[in-house]
Amino acid sequence: MDVYDEFYKILNQMGLNRISVLAVPQMHFGEALTENTGAANWLLSMQEIGNDICLHGFYHKVKKVNGGVLSQIIGNFYTNKEGEFFNLDALQAREKLSKGLEIFNNIGLFPKGFTPPAWLISKDALSEVRNFGFDYITTYNGVNLLRKNIAIKAPVLVLSSRGVLRRFLSKNWLNIADNSLKNVEILRFALHPIDLVHKDIRNKIITTFKRLAETRTPITYQDLLEIK
Repeated sequence: MDVYDEFYKILNQMGLNRISVLAVPQMHFGEALTENTGAANWLLSMQEIGNDICLHGFYHKVKKVNGGVLSQIIGNFYTNKEGEFFNLDALQAREKLSKGLEIFNNIGLFPKGFTPPAWLISKDALSEVRNFGFDYITTYNGVNLLRKNIAIKAPVLVLSSRGVLRRFLSKNWLNIADNSLKNVEILRFALHPIDLVHKDIRNKIITTFKRLAETRTPITYQDLLEIK
């Protein structure tokens, strides 16, 4: 977790002291957080200093994409099998949410919100998120405050770091998107762990953050509950 700590210190130096951390209970069918003490302790330290912990799926991946042609295109190509909650039924969603919260609670994490992997979620799964009492859920288009029944439009800046071509296109797209969204009230910036590995992407993120910090006040998803 050294790269995360280092980057978090850089954010602190820019005045970004609190963030929303999206955490996966058992990333890509690997080691669960209950067994990964390094990751668990880092998340606990983030929670203890006031950061917002958000449940982010369970595996963040599916072994097989079910459904018709459209589901196959979205599941296999658009998300690379990362859209875990995209076509779950109610029972499947309930089991994943329950198991995810159990793992989190066992290590002392108490998430207030949920973000489906790839920002894709079925209607049945969304109903289950509501039933579990989460305060908010995020989508590609914004944030839904579930208890208040308020939908907030909040575009997101996000990069794709898988492959040289994706990184090149992402950096150029970020310039265009950042400029076109400069007047929106709430603007989100989504980071993935792989973004911090590549120096060119990492430097682009830092440069963008510095520019955004000049005119915007950083908040977490949880902060929106008090503002709206």
